[in-house]
This record gives sequence, C-alpha cells and structure tokens, in this order.
Amino acid sequence: MNKVYRRSGYELGQTVQFRGVRQRRQFPVHIGSDVRGLIQQARTTHDFEKMLAVYDQDIPGIQQYVQRFKDLGVAPVVDFPLPAGEDTKDISRISEIMQQMREMDLGEKTVVLVIGGGTLCNAAGFIGATWEGMKIIFVPTNYIAIGDVAIGSLHMVNVGSAKNRLQLHHDPLAVILDPAFIDSLPHFERQVGLAETAKHAISQDLSLMQELEAAIADKSAFENDNLFDLALWTAKFKDDQMAISLTSDQTQGILLYGHTIAHAIEPATGYKISHGEAVSLGLLVEVAFFHSEDSEIFKRVKAMLKNLGLPITWPQGVTTQMVMAELEHVMTDRGTLRIPRMLQLGSLTEVDGSYHQEFSKEQVLKAFKVIEGQA
Repeated sequence: MNKVYRRSGYELGQTVQFRGVRQRRQFPVHIGSDVRGLIQQARTTHDFEKMLAVYDQDIPGIQQYVQRFKDLGVAPVVDFPLPAGEDTKDISRISEIMQQMREMDLGEKTVVLVIGGGTLCNAAGFIGATWEGMKIIFVPTNYIAIGDVAIGSLHMVNVGSAKNRLQLHHDPLAVILDPAFIDSLPHFERQVGLAETAKHAISQDLSLMQELEAAIADKSAFENDNLFDLALWTAKFKDDQMAISLTSDQTQGILLYGHTIAHAIEPATGYKISHGEAVSLGLLVEVAFFHSEDSEIFKRVKAMLKNLGLPITWPQGVTTQMVMAELEHVMTDRGTLRIPRMLQLGSLTEVDGSYHQEFSKEQVLKAFKVIEGQA
C-alpha cells in the first residue's frame, strides 16, 4: 500500500485533478517520483514532438533528473538551463529568454518541462501564457513552488523594482509534485517555505494554524514527510479557493494576505532576502493593522513566525521609508492602502461587501512600528 499523507489526504503515486483557472478546466497533478504515467497521459492531451527542459542549473543532481525524461524516449529532450532568482523573472530577462526560444524554432509541437522553484515557474508560466500554443509541465522543486506557484495558474513577473507588476493566467498541461525535492531542501528553504502555509492559516483556516503550532511543538514541522504533506495541504487550500472565484475580494484577500507588504519589502532590500522572509514580515505588519502588539492574536502570530525561524525584524539596512516608497504604486487614488480585514484568526471579515479595509499613510507607518522596534 502506498503512503498516504495524513493532512492533505493524498497518496504517494496518486494523480489528482486540479482545477484550471483560465480555461476553467482541470489538469493532472501527479504526487510521486514515477513520471512515466503522467508524461504518457500528457501525450494523449497534447501530441508533442519535442521537450524543452528549462531547469534551475544549481539544483543538486538536476542533470540526472532531466536524464529520466530523456530515458523515457517519448520525445527528444533539449536542455535549457537557467539561473534561479528574481532577475530571471524580470520582463527584460523574459524578453531575452523568449528570443532565445524563438531562435530554437519552437512551436505547438514542443512541450516545455520546467524544473525549478517559484521564480522559474513564474517566468516560464508567463512565457507560456504569451506564446501561442505553448504547453508546460511543471516540476516544482521547493516548498513555495509545490504549495503555490506551480499549481496556481497565475504567473507574475517583475518590471524593475515593481514586484509582480505583470500577471497572466496559464494552466499547465500537467504538474509533478515529487517529494524527493523536499528531501533535499536545506533547512533555510524549509523555513521560508512555511511562510506561505502560515499565510493560509492566518487568513483562511484556524485548524491549519493549530496543526502548524503542534508541529512546531513536537519538532516535526521540518521533517521531510511532514513538510511535503503541509506543502500538499497548502496546494489543496489554494486550489479549492481559486475554484470558487479567482477575482473575488475574499479570494484575493486570502491569496495575497501578507503579500502587499511583502512585495514592497523585497525590492526595498534589492531582493537580498527571500520571498518567504518578506512574507513573514508582511504577515506581522498586516496583522498589526487590526490587532495591537499586546493582543493575544498578534502575540500568537508573532510566536508562530518566530518559532518557525522566520524574521520578525527588519533586515539590516532596510527602513520603513524605503518600503513606503515601494508601496506608492499600489496605493489607491485616495492615497490609501487596502489591507485584508482579519479580525479573527482563520478567516477574513466582510464589511459592506468588502473583505478589505483602507488605511492612510499615517496608519501604515504606525503598523510598521511593530517590526521597527523589535530586537
């Protein structure tokens, strides 16, 4: 009998259907390391003649992993290694990559195999959304990519310091969630990945927060099976929410909780901190819009983030003023910032038809003080 992951309910070796957003269809997501069945299934949907393997060149053992697809003999596999990081998902770099791909004479008979983390999945997904007929198979290699980017169908790229300014939807042909990549993750990657699960816990599901707190207490939070299960659970949460509505005010509040602030912190640091570290700080600040530092809710969120090893203080050299400058482009015409209204842990509150509340610049600066003064 195959292993069953307790929280998500998924079974190793199982192929489940996730809901496509743009085309309102489903796409297969295989949980496990055996890729043959999923690739053969993909061939029935899209009769490709070539595979372009776009992968993070720094992943340990990546050449051997790509070789597995070559050994299938389904189609010739062409290597296309790329560096990970925010530079790869900048629109200027995206344009260069697309030019290289054009020179390779790619067409509808080519499927792109993407093996990498969130930035690489975002970059390739954006290209797929703009390249007529392009089909993509994602193999996410870190926690955030497994629980969020690869299954989300929304692909975002940067324009200079403007984080995720350009966004397009593109459903993958298929996704492979391989626990082997979780097994090889360094401890830091495990910590920053759990920031996305913390986001869902705070804004969407109190039981998930209780699970995280229990896993922290019994020191199982970072264990391989537990971490992969949490990533699968996070992916399932996101898929369920997006199936209800991608554009609703509530869905946007849940999916982007903590991220309005985080997306300003990242460029303010010159992308020297990870997305997960920025999300941790973003979560803390966005909780502070509705809860004081001495409230039980704020203390609980702060303790969870701290116990996960996530930052609760500014990175060296970063100031509130630097982050405020990056927030200017997301302010409303009234000069206010919209923040999801989290009054009770595990859910957002609707008032007058909206799950967001607007705050003035002065109120934003006040909320930032919760991380300014912490040691």
